[in-house]
Amino acid sequence: MNNGITAKILEGLSEGAIVSAALFKTISEPSGEGQKSEFQREKRNFHLILSKLKREGFVKTSEDKWSITSAGRVKLLKLLKRMPRHSYEKEVDTSLKIIIFDVPEKEQKKRVWLRRRLGDLGFKMLQKSVWAGKIKLPEEFIQDLKDLKMFQYIDILAVTKTGSIKTIS
Repeated sequence: MNNGITAKILEGLSEGAIVSAALFKTISEPSGEGQKSEFQREKRNFHLILSKLKREGFVKTSEDKWSITSAGRVKLLKLLKRMPRHSYEKEVDTSLKIIIFDVPEKEQKKRVWLRRRLGDLGFKMLQKSVWAGKIKLPEEFIQDLKDLKMFQYIDILAVTKTGSIKTIS
């Protein structure tokens, strides 16, 4: 079973019961006409994983809505290796924040966690390790980065002026 998709499904359900179409949108979006077959493959894979999770007792369905079971919550914690899972308060900021990181391969779970949390906060991915947005970084998020000992891998820049060198100076 694909642990990345499994974690996304269980994480999506941990917020509350949801219909399968909305749950699928949390893990995949079609990116254009040329990607239609890939989208169909991902959708089929999603349904296979969801069925397997149901058979194993990690999720259940009632009135066409899926929800996570207590066994599913335990499975999610194991998959995320007890990574902090906060729903941080989103707050718009006037200055553009650019977050650049280079998390080593051996710390892959932390890197995946960081990307998910940045996306949840509303940051946009420019490259896999470069994210930008006019979002205030919540104190809880900063504390989680400290607790995970990730500061050595991350640079956070606040852009107060934009433009070319000629227009800034």
